[in-house]
Amino acid sequence: MPLPDGRRADAVYIILNDEYWQLLNKAQFRPLNYDYLRELTPSAQRFYEVLSFRIFAALSQSRTQAKLLYSEYCTRAPQRRYFDGDQVRKQMYKIHVPHMKAHYIADVEYRNTVDDQGRPDWGLLYVPGKKAKAEFLAYTGKRVNGPTHAKRDENWAGVGEGNLVAELTKRGITENKARDIVGRLRTDQPVMEQLRWADSIIRSSRQGSFRNPPGFYIHVLESDVTLPIAVKSPAAAEPLKASPDAVLKKNYEAYRHGALDEFLNTEEERLAFERSVEQKAV
Repeated sequence: MPLPDGRRADAVYIILNDEYWQLLNKAQFRPLNYDYLRELTPSAQRFYEVLSFRIFAALSQSRTQAKLLYSEYCTRAPQRRYFDGDQVRKQMYKIHVPHMKAHYIADVEYRNTVDDQGRPDWGLLYVPGKKAKAEFLAYTGKRVNGPTHAKRDENWAGVGEGNLVAELTKRGITENKARDIVGRLRTDQPVMEQLRWADSIIRSSRQGSFRNPPGFYIHVLESDVTLPIAVKSPAAAEPLKASPDAVLKKNYEAYRHGALDEFLNTEEERLAFERSVEQKAV
């Protein structure tokens, strides 16, 4: 193919017009770790591609959280948009898990809002994890220091997924089980109150009464145990203190009659239980 000056072309040349150059110069940019991208499932890949813009901007501006609107993500992903908080949390939890395990995001917070049509929506606030900070360092040469979680009120609506998983694991629940529980909780469930109440029940019980405390915590959360009024209201705390045995007995009975899987939450416990049953059967 001849060039304008009559010479024969040795390749295909593409000439970009001014409008396209302007588009390129104004386009958003951010680093992508393609090795990490290849490890992810398609839905997690798309999430990484969308959120990475916000994470990079947050780190560039020394902000502790990157913000993403749930409805916007559903449009850009694309994925089905829900208007029920529990469904939203379950849907996004499955997408968050691989990124939390890889430490790309350290924590997630949900904030209720509405869209321009008055329909329920959620602001998703992400705390960049160690992996995100490492990518930023590799791309910019700038080291990022800062918290790996945001300061929040102690309730389920404000406690991030990562923080809540940590609260469960420090009570003896395995990380995989903790993440599974977190993904199935009600949006407005008073998780921290329930955990603190379970703490108090275990502390006030006779030594040896709870042979598997992690199972009790699992039962309390998965059964969404209704807390005594005394727990919710400091002014009503005396009646609970006056009759702890009655409260303990009632809730421990509920605990004992829970599903076996709630108690045997690790493979080691299951195997030990099965061996015990076999020995008694002999």
